[in-house]
Amino acid sequence: MFHACQGTKLCPIALGVAFGVTEGLLMMLFAWVAAYTGIGVSAIEHFSGIYHGYAPSLVGGLWGGLWGLIVGYIFGAVVGTIYNCTISCCRKAVSSEEKKPDKIE
Repeated sequence: MFHACQGTKLCPIALGVAFGVTEGLLMMLFAWVAAYTGIGVSAIEHFSGIYHGYAPSLVGGLWGGLWGLIVGYIFGAVVGTIYNCTISCCRKAVSSEEKKPDKIE
């Protein structure tokens, strides 16, 4: 019998690194494109209130890459941990249901 809880556990560290690298690259490229074209400068200035050093410039892009790496890593690790906890809880519920004896009528 197939149960929806038969998922594989994730490695939270690997998922955190994947999210961190992706977000870091995106923030860095966004800042560099804004510095070159002027598109999105107001958005980056808005985010600079949260991410110290983030600006539409070469150095600001590097700061954005660092912040993206940190924030993305934390987000990915938390998502991976929550996923693993829900899979574990779901597996325990399914295994306890399967161990119940059948009723004899």
